[in-house]
Amino acid sequence: MDKSFILATSGSLKNVNGVVSFIKNLDNYLSSNESYQGAFHFGGQGGERYQSLVTSQDKPKETVVYNRSKFLLAIKNVLIRVPLFAFFWLCYVYLYPAKMVAKKVTRSSSSNMIISNDMFLSFFLSNSNRKLITILHSSDNPINQLLIYFPSIKGGAFENLIRKILSRAIVNSDAVVTLNNALRDTISNAYPQKLVYTIYNGVPHVKHEASYESNSQHLRLVGVGSLTFRKGFDLIIDAFINSKLIRERVIIDILGDGPERASLTKSVIDNGLKDVINFKGNVSNVSEALGDYDIFILPSRDEGLPIAILEACSVCLPIITTRVGAIPEVFTEQEVIYIETNSKSIQKVLESVVNNDFDLSSYSDDAYKKFSDYLSIEAMWKQYYTVLEVVNAKG
Repeated sequence: MDKSFILATSGSLKNVNGVVSFIKNLDNYLSSNESYQGAFHFGGQGGERYQSLVTSQDKPKETVVYNRSKFLLAIKNVLIRVPLFAFFWLCYVYLYPAKMVAKKVTRSSSSNMIISNDMFLSFFLSNSNRKLITILHSSDNPINQLLIYFPSIKGGAFENLIRKILSRAIVNSDAVVTLNNALRDTISNAYPQKLVYTIYNGVPHVKHEASYESNSQHLRLVGVGSLTFRKGFDLIIDAFINSKLIRERVIIDILGDGPERASLTKSVIDNGLKDVINFKGNVSNVSEALGDYDIFILPSRDEGLPIAILEACSVCLPIITTRVGAIPEVFTEQEVIYIETNSKSIQKVLESVVNNDFDLSSYSDDAYKKFSDYLSIEAMWKQYYTVLEVVNAKG
């Protein structure tokens, strides 16, 4: 039986986001697996191996990857409020790359199975004559994340079209993997004959362990993610603005880049926060960079199961996070400190942390145990391997 398989995404592995981290980590882990035939992505030749891109880095570097002119970005942000333009932009950003990667996979790969990492790619793989596993890296509603970026298509014909694409992607798939039970149950109810699994993301173990004890008068917080509205970093800025205690006792570095960097930086400067809120840009190895901090914070408005929160677990950082995606399924209130998606909740929790109202060592120990038992890349791949075996056995 041919058990060969590839990983595929319609995005570029030169980008920095959770899906890219997932693929690179898995590519590295599968380096000695004879059945694995490499990764296909937009802009690549196909079948590449990316272990060399998972490298260590001592300190975060000041980098700016997103360099569109502010003028053109402003025009796009205005036009995207028009449903027709928003849909064309969505096609350019998502559908066109997906179609190109699907063609590349169909023409260039002889692998028996494709593990697709987005619904648009799976939509175009209907005629690939390969077995297809689709991973939905999203919250309990895959469309919601798109609507955050394209709100003008909500509730109209274009949203219905996107939902039909999602439906076709599911129908095309031999199995579907979700990151949370709510989405799994939704798909299982709508497609009762479909194989649907929940598999939580996993990340590699790292040698370095962070310490929750700070050696300075400031608590060193770190946030990780693309600088977009969905990630909620504006809420952290508002919490700093509204609390003198936080401004005096907390410093936060934000690792990541994106289209909102200019506006977030302006807000920081305008409110006199440039000494306590720092945008560090993208880093090549987040897990190792996290070891320099005291606490990890994730203020996202919407997520699947973010890789960054698992990387924080892997270095024993105490975690502050919103209740989004699979996070409340995975972590109890004894393992992470929960906040709501508003600045007042973030302010209240950060002030409590400054006042030593939380036993941070207990949180970090319990979260690390959860990671070691269930959220390592070894534990994750064991479950994916089972899915591959089931799909292959279908004939």
